[in-house]
Amino acid sequence: MQVVVENTGGLSRRMRVEVPADQLHQRIEKQVREYARSVNIKGFRRGKVPTMVVEQRFGPQIRNEASGELIRETLDKALQEQGLKPATAPSVATEKDAEKFAYTATFDVLPEFGEIDVTGLSFEREVAEVTDEDIDRMIDNLRRQRVKFNAVERAAKETDMVAFEYHVQAEDFRDPLEGVERGATILGQGAIFTELEAALYEKSVDDEFTVEVNFPESYRDSRLAGKSATVHAKVVKVNEAELPEVDADFIRSFGIANGEMDTFRREIRNNLDRELAQALSARLRATVIDQLLDKHADVEVPASMVEQECQSLQSANHRQALQQARSQGAPEPQPLPADSFTDTAKRRVRAGLLLSEIASRQSLSLDNSRVQASLAQIASTYEDPSEVIEAYRQSPELMRAVQSRVMEEQVAEWVASQAQVSEVQRGFQDVVSPPKAGSTA
Repeated sequence: MQVVVENTGGLSRRMRVEVPADQLHQRIEKQVREYARSVNIKGFRRGKVPTMVVEQRFGPQIRNEASGELIRETLDKALQEQGLKPATAPSVATEKDAEKFAYTATFDVLPEFGEIDVTGLSFEREVAEVTDEDIDRMIDNLRRQRVKFNAVERAAKETDMVAFEYHVQAEDFRDPLEGVERGATILGQGAIFTELEAALYEKSVDDEFTVEVNFPESYRDSRLAGKSATVHAKVVKVNEAELPEVDADFIRSFGIANGEMDTFRREIRNNLDRELAQALSARLRATVIDQLLDKHADVEVPASMVEQECQSLQSANHRQALQQARSQGAPEPQPLPADSFTDTAKRRVRAGLLLSEIASRQSLSLDNSRVQASLAQIASTYEDPSEVIEAYRQSPELMRAVQSRVMEEQVAEWVASQAQVSEVQRGFQDVVSPPKAGSTA
């Protein structure tokens, strides 16, 4: 076998492999004999089909199978001999020559990282614990999930649900053109424009008012995006929230058979502990990745891997945009160009390669118990957790995503054990519900 490798720039390689033609011919003859023993052809007994007939019927298929098998074997051997590690599956083109069997493989190789010294990294690691106040807050949230609203004849205040009619008047158009739209919101949740929500306080049924609203640049209606317009509104109904009592029946409705408060609080604490552990791990992983990327920002990444990641990001972004458009009754958007995700893709690929390299050098193996715990955490938010877990186990793609995240968490923890790390205390809410940037609309 003759192998010639050419560096075509950066991490790109072109490798030509040549083997004697008789190696392919021997494989073809072997395949023909195997076909002759196994195929069913009308007019011939099974196992007694002449090789000439087999070659006439299945010649192209047999040659493709034989050449594919020869390529797989020799390509792997050639890569090992040359010490090359392809970043993605090589693209192979065969040559037509009766005297020899030759092909050219083009691919990107994985980058060389050199020394990866994490002992010089310095960062803060967040720590937190679930408190009784966090449990009280969760119970209050559970009560609010089962809130009832009763109509009242008074001015609206915090936590009331206010229903209203409205239309928007801009300089050159009215929305809707005729009549009004209807809306409702719970005061204090920030679910609508800040100016409109503020104006609803202290308003009673049949009260009418106008308010100037500043629409964000990202607003779905391009006629209003980034502009100011007047909202004309009328309160239709004011509903007061009635929260359920936390009694035995309420507790049993969450699967606590004995209906006891101590058991209820213990179950909530366990759930919050799992959620907190997941959030802390994710934040540590993000911190470690940021540190590693800053230190190895000059490492080149394979173009083929970046291209694949761009396509993955493009697909995920388009799915999300489609779901949002359908929920709003808007036209289906076109996917963004794949190259618009290049910067993010490069960052993800570089991070993944760094973490993978560290895992390999430190002989870190995937902790299957953590994978199962992660699956349980994901499934716990669904009505039938066992069904969700089974769906993940049946999907290689979903399982790879979970395993990859767990492996990244393990690498991040190893890095933290070697780096200069100081702990900083946080509250549960600070970790699991960090404040969001920007205004609500």
